[in-house]
Amino acid sequence: MLIFLGMLLAGLVVLVLSGDWLVRGAVAFALRLGVSRILASIIIVGFGTSLPEMMVAIDATVIKDRPGLAISGLIGSNIVNILLVLGLPAIFLTIRTTGRGLMRSVVVTALATIAWLVVTPLFGLTPTIGYVFLGILLAYILSALFLPGSESTDVVDDDGGGDNGWLSVIIFLILLAQAGLLAAKFSNDGGLQPADFSGFALVLIGFVLLIVIPSEKDMQDSKGRPQNEGWSLIVALICFGIVGLPLGAHFMTTGALGIAEQLNLRSEIVGLTLIALGTSLPELAAALAATLRRENDMILGNVAGSNLFNLFGAGGIIAILPLFTEAEKYDLPGLFLKFDHWIMGITFGVFFLYVLIRRSIGWFTGLIFLAGYAAYLAGIYYFHNLGQTWAELWELTQLKLQHSIG
Repeated sequence: MLIFLGMLLAGLVVLVLSGDWLVRGAVAFALRLGVSRILASIIIVGFGTSLPEMMVAIDATVIKDRPGLAISGLIGSNIVNILLVLGLPAIFLTIRTTGRGLMRSVVVTALATIAWLVVTPLFGLTPTIGYVFLGILLAYILSALFLPGSESTDVVDDDGGGDNGWLSVIIFLILLAQAGLLAAKFSNDGGLQPADFSGFALVLIGFVLLIVIPSEKDMQDSKGRPQNEGWSLIVALICFGIVGLPLGAHFMTTGALGIAEQLNLRSEIVGLTLIALGTSLPELAAALAATLRRENDMILGNVAGSNLFNLFGAGGIIAILPLFTEAEKYDLPGLFLKFDHWIMGITFGVFFLYVLIRRSIGWFTGLIFLAGYAAYLAGIYYFHNLGQTWAELWELTQLKLQHSIG
């Protein structure tokens, strides 16, 4: 149990660092070749923060043969993106929903959410649906690049990552926690195996690389614009990202499944909670960094873009994976359609309504979002763990109301 927890933490750290390095390397590569900064912005806001979800989806589906874990991870991540990634910054900063180009992004993501909610219950995730999802996503990216009036006016100035100092502190604390887990296992079992140190070694390597590799601020000039970095650094960042992402995804899914087996939990519960929270950390980090800089547009664009890439990017990849496995298609667990799908649709619907009526998201709404996430976690326990239904929940609520009135 302790080692699985250590592997989960190690995978989480490696995913976050690898995704950041790969995006920074890709952006620097694009700028070095003269590609527009708009493309860099789209990568950072959308694809970059969704890389962990995509890699976990591939690892859980192909290697672990647990498509339910992959699907639950991206559905849970979309819920976290609204209730937590928006709710927490809103407590400290009033988020205005009148940014340039925001409406188009949110409308496209709303249509993607509706398409997911309608298509997946009827047909499941088939390769044909996967190709359609990925094709629509590609068409959206191309339209954002070349059509006037699109997100081309919404340039994100590469300042969402911020300094590496806070991340170094967090990873150092995770190292201490892993050392404590190893010490506890040693005291319980009387010895340790070389494999027990694998997670600790991964985090230690990531910590050293984080210190050695220049921070995002160091890669900017005095005016905050990206510099033309040397090819050696660009190649190193891309290589670290390419190697680290599947490695981190493998460790995270292995740890999550191990915890689920130790606690007799369904893998979908772990996906909706631990995996969803872990893979949403890049979005939360970018949102908190944008809060400090009072960048409303980046917070909202981050959420909309990440949700879109989760559904049509990660979801599309999961849908075409049956071509490489023995499955014909992947059906969503029935409980998702009764509970989690509704929550994902309702939460994004609330976000879409705020943008549609151009109403700011303030501290009170932020508290409601956070309370909503706490209620969702309670719902996971009630529906997934206890196996109850909406009718039973309604009867229980009526009994409690009658008891309180009486």
